[in-house]
Amino acid sequence: DHLLGVIVKNPSATLKQYVVLVLTGDCTSSALAPNLSSQSEKGPGDSQGYFIIPPKGKRGMDDDFFSSSRTRKSSGVINIKLPYMGDASGMGFEVRAVENKEIISICISKIKIDQVGLLEDISKTVYAKTVQMLIKEQTDGKYPPALDAIKG
Repeated sequence: DHLLGVIVKNPSATLKQYVVLVLTGDCTSSALAPNLSSQSEKGPGDSQGYFIIPPKGKRGMDDDFFSSSRTRKSSGVINIKLPYMGDASGMGFEVRAVENKEIISICISKIKIDQVGLLEDISKTVYAKTVQMLIKEQTDGKYPPALDAIKG
């Protein structure tokens, strides 16, 4: 499976993986597609990739990447149990930790996210806004173009 997502949090001393929010597909109410529950049971030989849209910014994962309309800075605490599944705007999503080798492409598009609202306050409004921004990045069901590693 290839899923479109956004990096929400960089690896840290406590969590050595990226935390990403990925779109998992259409859903109704809080019921997700039945194959999602089996994805977490896949063995290490099963591959899955993500097309990632970086948050606003160019290089590095500093505070500018995780800018928020709120005045409160992120404490770095994740108040959700990963993987965290839900739905917003008629689309299923999952927040999960991934290894860098699972990210198959970084897209040229950039969106502004609210890290505090996603990971600490667990705001349904923030999730809906983030999902809507990701949906807008898919034109005709296609992912945004990949970032050219040479041009940067």
